[in-house]
Amino acid sequence: MSLSVRLRDEGRRWVEDATIRDLGLGGACVELAEDDPSVRPGVPLVLEVNTPSLWDPLVLRGRVAWVRRRQGDGVIRAGLRFEHPDQGGLFALFQLLGAQSFE
Repeated sequence: MSLSVRLRDEGRRWVEDATIRDLGLGGACVELAEDDPSVRPGVPLVLEVNTPSLWDPLVLRGRVAWVRRRQGDGVIRAGLRFEHPDQGGLFALFQLLGAQSFE
């Protein structure tokens, strides 16, 4: 299963739709339809996940750990390393992982 998410910078200067391909407590692999130069290693990003099990989007903060660009179609995959500033977000992510099955 894959989840659609919104990926943005801290200042909300840009927002990009993305798809989660892999999700865990420590991070996620996201796929973006367009190559965006703003997504590069070390950049802090916010992931807003809309799930059927939560009323509000789950907001996860992290940093880009790696970026892979596919040749020819402009699609990129990026690995995000989560930074959990509060335990509430971590617990909500734990519950989401327990309720969903990801391929």
